[in-house]
Amino acid sequence: MEPLQGGTTNAHLHLETSQKSGVINDIEGRTQIKEDHKSHFPCIRTAQKIVHKTQKGYLTAVLGEDRSPGGKHRHKRQRLDEVASVTAGTIPTMLETPLEVPEFHDPLVDRLVAARPDRIPKAEHGLTGCILSATELMQYGYVELKYIVQWAKNVPGFQDLCLVDQMALLKSSFMELNVFRVAYRSMGLDNMIKFAEQVVMSLEETQTMGWGKELVNATVDFAVRLSELSLDLTEFCILNAIILTYPDAAGIQDKMQVMSLQVRVLDSLRRYMAYRFPGDNRRFGKVLLRLPALRTVSAKAAERFLSLTLDGSVQLNELVLEMIN
Repeated sequence: MEPLQGGTTNAHLHLETSQKSGVINDIEGRTQIKEDHKSHFPCIRTAQKIVHKTQKGYLTAVLGEDRSPGGKHRHKRQRLDEVASVTAGTIPTMLETPLEVPEFHDPLVDRLVAARPDRIPKAEHGLTGCILSATELMQYGYVELKYIVQWAKNVPGFQDLCLVDQMALLKSSFMELNVFRVAYRSMGLDNMIKFAEQVVMSLEETQTMGWGKELVNATVDFAVRLSELSLDLTEFCILNAIILTYPDAAGIQDKMQVMSLQVRVLDSLRRYMAYRFPGDNRRFGKVLLRLPALRTVSAKAAERFLSLTLDGSVQLNELVLEMIN
């Protein structure tokens, strides 16, 4: 099993740039922000000084909080039977029930499901059922980002990587993971996007919040593509780990270790599909071919996010600053 490079198996991607937005899709398809455009962020200039001065931001603190000064884990890994069950804040039952296969047992898959990448941000008191501002809507994205960081720590093998590689993988994949989760929980909705529990918005409302027509349509289209596959919860959980562990992420020190981790996850996905869908030999390839489309939508999301920040519609918090610096 070969590792995935930048979210695709065989396609060679061309360099695409947006001079206006400052967002670059590099040759591996990863989303970056041009250095000369970072100077347009007053809050980034200030925050960079703070991050460099403290030398330990939120991301570093969270990833390293379970480690002793020597780098070893303070706590033993939880046994599977001790992990909290996947219940509250999950995708609607109609998407899960017919697709669960209790006879399939794989320790890696079990732990990926138990890590709960399907966790959904909850609406703050007073915001449910009302029109949100762009800043209020973005708060759910920030909560989702915290969920992603916490989730990554529970991905088997992730904390065995050095801290530098953990941070590099998260910085490289956080936008794709965010878009993937929003699209997955929007499956089955009729031209609606689910940002959080009880926060489901129409295409028109989402555009009004600043997402823009192109990004809104791309997100809904990707959700439809996932729905056409009838992507189940287990596949979704495994795919999150695949997206996290691209070995071509910028700044990786031990690519072989990251590659080995992704190959293990890919092999678990292949075996799960062979068991769950024995008559569909093409499913493995069809599902993986959704990842380049995800990369495209994520690039649009990064571009839109940059635009909203430049015009002052949203403010960056500390965690986002660490992710884009």
